[in-house]
Amino acid sequence: MYGAVTDGTLLGVQRSKRFLDTLTTVARTDLGYLLEARDALALVHRGRRTHHIQDPAVTLNWADGVLAKPFQPTDNGKLTRNDVTAKRDGGASERSGTCLT
Repeated sequence: MYGAVTDGTLLGVQRSKRFLDTLTTVARTDLGYLLEARDALALVHRGRRTHHIQDPAVTLNWADGVLAKPFQPTDNGKLTRNDVTAKRDGGASERSGTCLT
């Protein structure tokens, strides 16, 4: 596991299912990845927080004009929309959408 154990998202009680399915649920809940270890016969969980705190591999400056299509960001947030659906085992779901203006 990359990062501290306390950096993850708590799941609570889980229903009985296959072990690999449970590990996949853990990774998805934390917005992380379940990966094969490079140097051992093992699985590795890399959580969301480890992606957010790492140093950038590449930085680009929009003002320098080095970005071209399709890497052209929107100048403002008027067309930005957040659309998230949370689903629960058993069928219940909730959808939330926000249009930033």
